[in-house]
Amino acid sequence: MTRDRRLYRFQSTWVLGAVIDDVFEVLVHPGEARVPNILESKVTATGRANGVGRTAVYRVRSPLLYSLQFEAVIVDVEAPTMLRSEVSGDLEGAGTYRLSSQPDGTRVDFGWLVRTTKRWMNVLAPVARPVFAWAHYRVMRTLVEAMAAELEAEIKSFDSQLVD
Repeated sequence: MTRDRRLYRFQSTWVLGAVIDDVFEVLVHPGEARVPNILESKVTATGRANGVGRTAVYRVRSPLLYSLQFEAVIVDVEAPTMLRSEVSGDLEGAGTYRLSSQPDGTRVDFGWLVRTTKRWMNVLAPVARPVFAWAHYRVMRTLVEAMAAELEAEIKSFDSQLVD
């Protein structure tokens, strides 16, 4: 059986020096955001008070200068410890945030299982997969830095990697 080279499983983990409720709130209700050269987002549906149904369209620009656009819908929430979204567009799949309190802040574990839909990415995947993984790492690092700035919190640790 051959592995689907369009499928990416990322695991990102970071600890922010902020309380769990504040970190969770930023994840569930980030509003419209712009992180220069990396991210633009537009909320298209606010969803319920707990965040379920919140829908946003994201355009993410990688450090390699290609862009991906996708829609994310929050489909499950267990405040303040879990948030799951489903995505469609240039990426299809799902992502789950799991949060836990730590003595020095909040740990966030983000699992991201997505499939690329852009033809050029799928054609290049057998050789470019490590480069796409590096680009994902850089984008995630920048997004976590933006989250830390919004929370006025220190990044205690950060890691992001392609699992398989």
